[in-house]
Amino acid sequence: MQAICTGYNCSGWPAYSLLLFGWMAPFAASANMGWWANPTLMVSWVMGWNGRNSSAVALAVIALGFCLLPWLFPVVMVNEGGITGDIDGYRSGYFLWLVSAIVNLCTQFALLHLARTE
Repeated sequence: MQAICTGYNCSGWPAYSLLLFGWMAPFAASANMGWWANPTLMVSWVMGWNGRNSSAVALAVIALGFCLLPWLFPVVMVNEGGITGDIDGYRSGYFLWLVSAIVNLCTQFALLHLARTE
């Protein structure tokens, strides 16, 4: 599954490689900072699971913001030499990641609402 296209080449960016190796250069380019959505999403899930709903909602909002960075600032590091390039297109892996952040935010809001009505 592909996530993004750079230089009109979509074959070089499988989504799992961005997940596994994105931590190596999270500050190299603006879109690379979007990788921080991954640990933020995980902490949000744990907070929601443990009943810390307000914190989970806040982290879910932050995670969604990180997920939107590649769309708002479409420049990403394209190789180990630090060369940056424009993102030319988005593929299903990116949209699946984005939808997961939106679902997480909606779920955390629902859990917060349920906790306040009990």
